[in-house]
Amino acid sequence: MLMARFGVLALCAAITSALLLTPQRTLAAQLCAGTDEPVCALDSTGVRTTYTNPCLAGQAHARVLHPGSCFGLLCSFNPVIVNSVCAADPKSTKLTTYANMCAAERANAKWVRYGACR
Repeated sequence: MLMARFGVLALCAAITSALLLTPQRTLAAQLCAGTDEPVCALDSTGVRTTYTNPCLAGQAHARVLHPGSCFGLLCSFNPVIVNSVCAADPKSTKLTTYANMCAAERANAKWVRYGACR
């Protein structure tokens, strides 16, 4: 009998928790949906993904790498892009100058600004 009561209490707690969290998630999704500012972010599995905006990337617990869509295969077709960028190294967080955005994205570095680091 005690086990049955404990199971029912756990079930009630889970349902209450779900009901309380659902409106917040829905509200957050609605707030994020209105902005169209694509970002390239590293998701929790280590995959680079383009999100519609930084808000949605944050909801997915993804780390924003740079503004705009992820380059991915585009970098393979045009490796001669030579606009240097300053980005934070993902391991040391040290600012590092990369040859271009493709190189920074491949390193999963977080973009700071265009041009060399000072």
